[in-house]
Amino acid sequence: MTDDDAAFPPLSPTIAASSPTGVYELIHALHAEILEAIDTALDWDELKSPTVNYTVVRPIVARFAPTDDGSGSPRSSLGAVLYACMANRIEFSELADNDLSYQPLQQSRAEFCELLAIKLLRTFPNPNDEEGLASQLVRQWCALDGAPEDVWRRVDDREEAAESKSSALDVAIVASAKRFIAQPVLQHILQEIGNGNLTYTPQQSVAVIRDTYVAPRQSHIRLPTDSDDAPDSSMSIAHAEAEAHGHDVEVYRHNPYQTGWLDVGRLRVPRWRHAIEFVTFFVLLILFCITLTNRNLGHITGLEIFYIIFSFGFMLDEFAAMRESGMLVYFTNVWNAFDLSYVAIFLTYFFMRMDALYHHDKVQSDRAFDILACGACFLFPRLIFYFLKNNAVILSLQGMIVTMVGFMCMISIAFIGIGFTLWRLGTPLWTVNKVVRLMFKIWFSKGFSHDDAVSINAELGPIVLTMFAFLCSNMLFSMMVSMMTSKYANVQKNAQPEYLFQRAVLTLEALRADSLFCYIVPFNIPAAFILAPLSYVVKPQKMHDINMFCIRLTTFPVLLAISAYERHTYRSMRRAIRLSERGVHQKVVKSSFIGTIMGGESTVIRAAFDLAPAVKMGPPGTPTKDLERGPDLKPEAPERPEAPTRGASKLARLFSLAPSRTRSDSVTSDNGEPVVILGAEWKSMRDTQARLENMLTTFMSASGIDPPPAKDKSPSKKGSMNVKDESK
Repeated sequence: MTDDDAAFPPLSPTIAASSPTGVYELIHALHAEILEAIDTALDWDELKSPTVNYTVVRPIVARFAPTDDGSGSPRSSLGAVLYACMANRIEFSELADNDLSYQPLQQSRAEFCELLAIKLLRTFPNPNDEEGLASQLVRQWCALDGAPEDVWRRVDDREEAAESKSSALDVAIVASAKRFIAQPVLQHILQEIGNGNLTYTPQQSVAVIRDTYVAPRQSHIRLPTDSDDAPDSSMSIAHAEAEAHGHDVEVYRHNPYQTGWLDVGRLRVPRWRHAIEFVTFFVLLILFCITLTNRNLGHITGLEIFYIIFSFGFMLDEFAAMRESGMLVYFTNVWNAFDLSYVAIFLTYFFMRMDALYHHDKVQSDRAFDILACGACFLFPRLIFYFLKNNAVILSLQGMIVTMVGFMCMISIAFIGIGFTLWRLGTPLWTVNKVVRLMFKIWFSKGFSHDDAVSINAELGPIVLTMFAFLCSNMLFSMMVSMMTSKYANVQKNAQPEYLFQRAVLTLEALRADSLFCYIVPFNIPAAFILAPLSYVVKPQKMHDINMFCIRLTTFPVLLAISAYERHTYRSMRRAIRLSERGVHQKVVKSSFIGTIMGGESTVIRAAFDLAPAVKMGPPGTPTKDLERGPDLKPEAPERPEAPTRGASKLARLFSLAPSRTRSDSVTSDNGEPVVILGAEWKSMRDTQARLENMLTTFMSASGIDPPPAKDKSPSKKGSMNVKDESK
């Protein structure tokens, strides 16, 4: 947060009194402000101009900036204000899509909401309080909180509406606020959450296995302690705020030595969640290949049974992810469509295979395996995208696939009329399958023969097919290529925000509140059928104990491996460096085998930066002593510091934010003797001025302009009198 952005004018009593206190009022108050402020279409650069910033943006930010009043209301919460900005962005974007006549204006208002969110994010009072900022960003809000009673009466299902909550980050992803998500402070928070340094459990009401009970031991772990391994002092700010507002602390900094070896919460960390998903998908791919290689048409083998069970566990995991994240967030990651395509192919194979085994039909069994083999078209590319998911080409390919599929669906619907015409003209020789096959051949530039056109209809067949071929080869194909090229260029131009947006989607998508995701496939199947009904009849504490026991029983090798790696990394980053009075001495530690593989040198370098000495960032001097001595006393001579201190920054010197030294300090040495300075600089300046005058005289002479008479540079009395006479 810069000083320029933080220096907002104080609120007037009228504005402060009219500030909204509920999320519902906050959304509509912000909506009214934006409607009044933005009444013309502006692009992003114009919205960021200094004129708009000082006249429009700053007054609105000054009004809606969160205040630290200790009330716990949405007015004092940064997360609620950001939630309101993103909600208004969604509303204006929908208005832009529905009304083309005002689309530029509504789109400008939607971008203005994103700009306000960026400015408001910089008003967070404690930028170093990562836990507090993360708590604000992930806190759940309902759009109808604080709404009047008559508004609630018009809601069909009040309980469901009250439980439909989402955080500012979730709404930002739905709103496609890529510039907001690309902010460095936000990406830093997401990176800390993704790596597991900041830990929290999102609250969801649609979990299959609901386990919201927090054990007292876990609550004690989350509290700050006075030990050396405890989180920094900034964490106490978040805890104090939570205790004052009556909320549980959602975000805390993870310390592997304060948790047990079987910490179930590490299975929710996006970093380990992605690793488990990759291993699960790789095992599924191996079982898929082995099942197709060793097919048995008459009987089902044990390996095929295990593959079917494993695939059902994979399908249950995808279904739970879609149910918890929602369709919009789930399909934001385009590769989830590949997973659903495989699920559809697997279900088709399963039902055909079971029916064939029941009726002892080997032909249908062979057809079922052929359909299953089509799943390789989606599984193998999905495996590659696990390694290249952050590549700009992959991001472009995602957008191009979406563009091509949408264009193909539109063209297919448009060409239904031509297909129906050809079918009716060629009846009974031409069936629907033959007509569709012929149209696909023409669409992919295979052409058609004159005999086919005549066989459909001697008079109208050639005309209809020629028109269709002209549309496909010349117009539609060129349009599709142009659209895909434009999409590729657009993604390449905005590759960095797009990549950061996709990373945010993957991070938040991996954070699951449902305990079902803590079970590794295929153990999630019995957990869903046993523990899900049990959660409705058992007390929360008992349900928590049963759930934790089952998770640790089925995943204890994974939990032990994660804890061992995190403890080794945590210890390696804080060892091997000692500070003493004479200097810095590196402690020689024999590198272990794991440390050698993981890169011991990099851990020591990271430890050097983690144990960096504190640097005083304050101003070089303060007027405290002068104020204490009184205004009538002369200021004392400046004390010489015992150690070199860091001076003011360039901006501080430019704007005179720090007191400058007196002339006597700059021209006298420590022992009081005069020092000759700037002699060479003055001589160089005079020489430069003489060269410029000579160049100007030469130029004016070449242009036919009489140069001014040269003045006598000697400091004589006569010369000075001549200058006075000329001035008269």
